[in-house]
Amino acid sequence: MRGHDPHQFEKPPRPRGLEAQDEKTPELDQAIQERLGRVLARYADELAHQPIPDEFLSLLAKLEGKEPS
Repeated sequence: MRGHDPHQFEKPPRPRGLEAQDEKTPELDQAIQERLGRVLARYADELAHQPIPDEFLSLLAKLEGKEPS
């Protein structure tokens, strides 16, 4: 009988909702994918409608040569 190797780690348990066709191709449950997609789309939409900070507009103007440095 072989002894336990302290340098060898056990594989962690697979998170709930994660299934694999094989060990190299993890897949999320369809419901989780859909929810994640909705959350990310809402976040991206909110981010896209935020005003551009003045400091960033100033930097862009300097890059375009519209404002002396």
